Amino acid sequence: LADEFLVGERAVDLRGVEERDAALDRRPGVDAIVGSHSHTNPASPEAPYKFLPTTVAGPGNTPVVINQQDCMYAPHVVGARVGQTLQLKNDDETTHNLHSLSMAGNDFNTSQPMKGMVFEFKLKAGEMLHVKCDIHTWMIAYIGVVDNPYYAVSGADGSFTISNVPPGRHTIRIWHEVLGPMMQTVEV
Repeated sequence: LADEFLVGERAVDLRGVEERDAALDRRPGVDAIVGSHSHTNPASPEAPYKFLPTTVAGPGNTPVVINQQDCMYAPHVVGARVGQTLQLKNDDETTHNLHSLSMAGNDFNTSQPMKGMVFEFKLKAGEMLHVKCDIHTWMIAYIGVVDNPYYAVSGADGSFTISNVPPGRHTIRIWHEVLGPMMQTVEV
């Protein structure tokens, strides 16, 4: 996990952050979804990250798309908003099972037996949603579902930018596949 992250034009130093409570402060704030994108060893704390620029669609607009390619979910970690549609596409010639492990009502468990099939699900509540394939147990994806437009997925170097954050005091919540949740308060 990188030591610094960007919020607007500010760097936030996360060295020494000890907060790892799964019941994070849920007041409106800033969310940073930080996740591993290594298909070789996603369990490594040093695993590289997938960068997605902060381009936020309003709920119900552009779907968040995860493809199943070569028996892997791509991308491995994405961000989405409550009310946005999650779209899972089967690009493989084999059957896949889409099974969400939701703690907040984003439950689904369905099969895609043919290439080209698309499953759509409207995200109902904020959480770090874990999706797996019950047939290919190594297939795992994470969807950070938030109720505000201030989120990002980190780049390979651990950095991210969240644009248009209003001035004031905000809490950044960070999630990592291995290290779990962390948070820090910043002044913008």
